[in-house]
Amino acid sequence: MQHTHRLVYLANHMFVDLPEGRFLVDTGSPASFGETRTASYGGVERPIPRNVVPGNLVPGNLVPGNLVPGNLVQPNLAPLSVKSLAGLDLEARIGARLRGVLGMDLLATDTVLWDGPRGRAIVRPSAPPADAVRVELTVAGGVPLVEACVGGGGAGGGGSGGSSRCGRWIFRTGAQCSYFREGSDLTLGDPDGEFEDVVPELSSEQGADGHPFRTPAAKVAVVLGANGAGDGGAVPASSAVVRFRDRFGHHAPLSAQVLEPAGVDGVIGVSWLAKRRVWFAPTQGAMWVAAG
Repeated sequence: MQHTHRLVYLANHMFVDLPEGRFLVDTGSPASFGETRTASYGGVERPIPRNVVPGNLVPGNLVPGNLVPGNLVQPNLAPLSVKSLAGLDLEARIGARLRGVLGMDLLATDTVLWDGPRGRAIVRPSAPPADAVRVELTVAGGVPLVEACVGGGGAGGGGSGGSSRCGRWIFRTGAQCSYFREGSDLTLGDPDGEFEDVVPELSSEQGADGHPFRTPAAKVAVVLGANGAGDGGAVPASSAVVRFRDRFGHHAPLSAQVLEPAGVDGVIGVSWLAKRRVWFAPTQGAMWVAAG
């Protein structure tokens, strides 16, 4: 049976309101957790822990189509709890108490439509329209991976020399901005100052437990679902792909502790979702994207 939650985009993040309160939606978290003992998502009440230890993304876990939680624990990743998000100052910025994080253990149970323009998350929605763009999605190590080309050549504008980085990226709705694994890839876009962020799962000496860091930023063009890119990563303008621009940063500890072990090119964040309708269907190995 279809079930609807309120969906809000605030403070560069994505939230759903459950009966227990407001939860951050984070596809980059394999498990849900929070200050409540339960999370009533999609009309089903499920128990959740107060904190979790992130799984380690390693090549052996990258099994296409399988919903496989990380089965190894990387010793230097910090336990996650609502308190570990303190550096983002979310409660003050959203005007509500943050009760928990909704992770992939619950998000992957059913297809969900994130309808940003109408402020609703519909669990078990109707099928997407025929003109929605299908983006292939693989869940590995408990988190979703997508194919994308990032930079001038792959996205039709911006960047240095028209080059781009095409490959596999973690799709993380809990990330307010996107990230390159390689710092040199910031030259693929236009310089855009710097921004402050927190990656809670990093070890405490590397910017976790509420300790923010700053990164140089670049505004970069993105083609999502560009697994059909031709030579040099060029994507024809007529291709059925999702195009947007996002701010990218680079953080060496994030690359060393998460991105390099996962064998991915970076992280695609949440900023592009608010004006679109997205059918997120991990069990079908895809998501569908339509304009608002």
